[in-house]
Amino acid sequence: MGTFGVVFKAVDPSNEIVAIKKMKSKYKSLEEVNVLREIKCLKKLEHPNIVKLKEVILANSELYMVFDYLDCNLYQVYTRAKESNRTLT
Repeated sequence: MGTFGVVFKAVDPSNEIVAIKKMKSKYKSLEEVNVLREIKCLKKLEHPNIVKLKEVILANSELYMVFDYLDCNLYQVYTRAKESNRTLT
């Protein structure tokens, strides 16, 4: 669990594996959600090294962000690379 939410692994209706981030904060409307800096940036960004935001869902005042699924996070990539460099020397 992170500072702002928790991420779940899920399967969408097309049987694709996705990551769903459930935010801790509550929101009243999609208009309130759409002005969030994270949402605005993720909607605009398209780059092979940035995970893609597929969908934004507001249900019962809870915000869910659906992303492409990655099997690890940036910290795990860093620690694995650091460990593999240690074993090479």
